Amino acid sequence: MPLSIDKELKALCQIIEREYSASDISDALLTLKVPAAGYLPDIQPIPRPERDNTRSSRRLVAPVSTVLFVRKVGDEGSTITKDTASTTVFNIPQGKNWTDMIAASNVALVQQPQDGPEIRAALMGDIMTTRLKVRGVRGAIVNGRIRDVESCSLRCVINDDDDDENNSSIFHLWSRGFSASSPTLEALPSAVDVPLHFDAMVVQPGDILYADEKDRAVVVIPRELLEKVVDLAAVQKRASEAVLEKVKNGQSIPDAVRQHPDFYSAYSHR
Repeated sequence: MPLSIDKELKALCQIIEREYSASDISDALLTLKVPAAGYLPDIQPIPRPERDNTRSSRRLVAPVSTVLFVRKVGDEGSTITKDTASTTVFNIPQGKNWTDMIAASNVALVQQPQDGPEIRAALMGDIMTTRLKVRGVRGAIVNGRIRDVESCSLRCVINDDDDDENNSSIFHLWSRGFSASSPTLEALPSAVDVPLHFDAMVVQPGDILYADEKDRAVVVIPRELLEKVVDLAAVQKRASEAVLEKVKNGQSIPDAVRQHPDFYSAYSHR
């Protein structure tokens, strides 16, 4: 059963999107000792098309539906063989595409195979992007390559006749890089809504992902910490803004921080 968004969760996501940057949220996650402060490195938004009538910046805060790709059996670096394929997690029904298993209003977090070298093939292109957008999925954050970049970029922007100040009809697409080849060159989708591993961090289905184009950063909030993160971010942002003002007025950073014990770095001294 796809994980979907409820009213309370949606309200918290809207607060984050409106009030806080990805850096603000990462500071709160650092204080709460979340591995890597929730940050997913080296994933960037795809280039915008020349014809783009959206607002100057975009933010996406939404629950995660995870998608795991694995190397094709027999490919160099693959840990899957004919003998071990039966123990690999496969939960995508035969004849069904993974794009039909992502809950509307969620964001797809797509993970490339983690065994062996980075694959050259794209994990997504314009057809999958179009299918996700048509179904109401908010975006796709791809820890790997995509292709059909120009076509994908055009499909991401808001429609000419839309009047949507919340950018809900924009499709947010981020990736680690680009390719010309399809996934079938090296990989295949294995499972949807399973835990994904990013070094020390494990992303669970239903966690909250924040893709912030202003900060050009992606962070993930563990679902069970969401309310704590929102509360803590408010306190720390006020302290951070006060420290910044004092530094603008000539104070040293240590002096400014000492006057604001809620500043995020002060927690490391407690």
